[in-house]
Amino acid sequence: MYCMFISMGLFAIADYINKNNYKVQILHLGLEQISNKKFSLQEYLRETTPKIVGLSLHWHHQSFDIIEVAKAIKRINPDTFIVLGGFTASYFHLEIMEKFTFVDAIVRGDGEIPFTDLLIRKSKNEDSLFSIPNLTWRNREGRIVKNEIKYIAKTEDLDKLNFVNLKLLKNYELYIKYARDPFIWINGVNKTINSILLDKDGYFPLSIMRGCDVNCSFCGGSKISNMTISKRLNQVFLSVEKVVASLEDLKAYGYTSVFIDFSPLVDPRYLDNLLAKIKDRKIEIGCIAAFRSLPSKKLLSMFADTFKLNKSKIFLSPETSSETDRLLNKGYYFSNEELLETITHSTNLGIRTEIYFVLGLPFQTLQSLKEIKNFQKLLRKRFGKRIRIYTDFLALEPGSPMYIDPDKFEIIKTRNCFMDFYYGHSGERSHSWPDLGYYSENFLPENVYSTNVNKDYAFKNELKKIYCKDFCKLTDFFRSSIFIGGENSFSVNAASILSRLLCKIVASYWKLKEDLPAW
Repeated sequence: MYCMFISMGLFAIADYINKNNYKVQILHLGLEQISNKKFSLQEYLRETTPKIVGLSLHWHHQSFDIIEVAKAIKRINPDTFIVLGGFTASYFHLEIMEKFTFVDAIVRGDGEIPFTDLLIRKSKNEDSLFSIPNLTWRNREGRIVKNEIKYIAKTEDLDKLNFVNLKLLKNYELYIKYARDPFIWINGVNKTINSILLDKDGYFPLSIMRGCDVNCSFCGGSKISNMTISKRLNQVFLSVEKVVASLEDLKAYGYTSVFIDFSPLVDPRYLDNLLAKIKDRKIEIGCIAAFRSLPSKKLLSMFADTFKLNKSKIFLSPETSSETDRLLNKGYYFSNEELLETITHSTNLGIRTEIYFVLGLPFQTLQSLKEIKNFQKLLRKRFGKRIRIYTDFLALEPGSPMYIDPDKFEIIKTRNCFMDFYYGHSGERSHSWPDLGYYSENFLPENVYSTNVNKDYAFKNELKKIYCKDFCKLTDFFRSSIFIGGENSFSVNAASILSRLLCKIVASYWKLKEDLPAW
């Protein structure tokens, strides 16, 4: 199974290298294996013999795969200089360098200038890398050197970059065609079936900012995370003109929609100017917009007036129906009444609206999850098919407030270092669902925990049972079917049993066909 989307900053780094007259290519292993089932990374490396290979270790789910790819590259071409980058690599830079001697360097935080500086030095066969900002590296004697973070991109820096230079990606046409919801490509299934499973319209995730001004308990990109990883203290935005130019480029590539993650505290004047400029330039494109705080009625009206609504939708993330839990976990606050008003205005404007909840938030209780279930019933009753509701589990993110200060959030981490993530996402240990990385001692009554030696297992197992019974999409489908229909206890239990059975059948099938995931 391949994760199709590329980290937003990777195109910008490649573009900056290209502008400095160095040959660069982005290689997406998933795309290559979709393009050619016989594709061999080993053969490709033997043919191209790259002097430097940069690997994106942004999401912690990539931990095992990226390290294994780095190991394979070094085995094939021992002289290739291997560099990692991204949030996860940056956060665990010293541990990774100590544990894996085949990793030669890690760029921490913003990477375009440091990586290009490194390329210039290595192309001249220079061994001294002390002057390169943001770099952790291994000197000739094998000692790990940690350079100071001095490059923190500002608006003028970001505006020099091209975040949509897709032609630097090998087989970029396939990326345009297949990189879309639900973000994955199922290995072993042919292109036709995979295409049916994907959303009809593709979209490109466009970066318009870096950093965040708030701390949500679960977010690895929060204010404290950015301060720790890249020394970024505040948000920085691309200029409105640069974003608009990127949208025009994406239209030229054939994209009908763009994904933009709007930060909770974006200056409303910036968004007003951006939407006004898009409308003024008559850029007919859809927008998939994620709002971490509630958008104003004015912004929603401008959104509906600017983008093609049949290609657009918004994501709202209340995370929970408990206002107390929301206050304790999110870096900003809104009430359920304000959420309902926003959904009402959005759906009245004809904007497709998706609402996201999570199970396992710090301070959540069994009662909190019952409240989420009832709140979702209220949403479905009031808005019907005008909305879609998603519920998922929370996973511990490196560098998140929860990770940095677990006691504050009353959790116990089961992943305390990079190697925990590495083994957790390896082929041997990656089948434990849900994949949380922590547990809460206060979630279950003490008598439940006392009967279980493994409290982590008890926590995960209880969440899994609740999810399968009350939040699983398959359970919803079976419960609403003509065979089981109803809300009585029998229909609920029967639907839950059927959905679990189907899950086990599918899981058993894929286990038989399993191969190592590629990112």
